[in-house]
Amino acid sequence: MSQLIYLTGNICTGKSTTAAELHKLTGWPVFSIDDFRIKHNALLITEEWTAWEDLIQQISQAKNAILETTGLPKSVLRIYGHFNNFKIVQITASLKVIEQRLEQRKANGYQWPPYCYNRDSSPLETAHRIQPQIHKFPHDILFDTEKLPPEEIAQRIMKTIHL
Repeated sequence: MSQLIYLTGNICTGKSTTAAELHKLTGWPVFSIDDFRIKHNALLITEEWTAWEDLIQQISQAKNAILETTGLPKSVLRIYGHFNNFKIVQITASLKVIEQRLEQRKANGYQWPPYCYNRDSSPLETAHRIQPQIHKFPHDILFDTEKLPPEEIAQRIMKTIHL
């Protein structure tokens, strides 16, 4: 049976770190839309679509997979059909923690992927804008990275989906 663990949430909530921990536990490949945005230098909406098409094509070839994105784009619906079972895991953190993590990334010289946020606003402004929307997204499991470290979240996800 093929399975997909889909991690979604606001920027800087710990999705990538949790995905890496899940990969350690399962060996499953991790697919992050940010990687595909970088690969396709997705500065325009057409390049964003190309990035998603490439991700969908590659993830559809995986027996099992971990998907990590901010939000819940309609493109994801096309991915679900490739898997017998999928779980949507929302990763959350307060805006205060997101702001601290953004500052850490900035201090470490982190480069945001293209089209990652509205070019007219900063990542922090984007985080504030999308936080209320993200909490409305459907999900099977919810974890707060302020309360649990990514390693424990990954272990709990595995128990929840019986792997």
